[in-house]
Amino acid sequence: MKYLFFRVDSSYALASGHLVRCYRLAKVFSKKYQIIFITNKFNGNFNFIIKDFRKIYLNGKSSSSINTNKEIKKVIEIIKKFTGEKIILVDHYDLDSKWHKDVSKYVNKLICINDYLKKIIVII
Repeated sequence: MKYLFFRVDSSYALASGHLVRCYRLAKVFSKKYQIIFITNKFNGNFNFIIKDFRKIYLNGKSSSSINTNKEIKKVIEIIKKFTGEKIILVDHYDLDSKWHKDVSKYVNKLICINDYLKKIIVII
């Protein structure tokens, strides 16, 4: 089985653009991959947009409450439950290079979308 995970959040503060972009990509790739969204239920989220795909929720309550180490552990636990080819697409400004490096060890490929290039993320 081939899996494509999307790690993305939405809320009134974050808006819905990242989620909409990932949803559109998921529709394209759903012919070749099982699609799974890994997301939070932040106040004012737009998760109803991704009704066509499986969602796995993290425990975040607000976009300012992301604890990188807890987030890494939880996402790795989720990914490890699936066997086969695993790709994760990350569309999230608050996940740093440590997050990317640690999570990348458990997937075949990690893809990061960053509109502003505020930070350069290098995965070796």
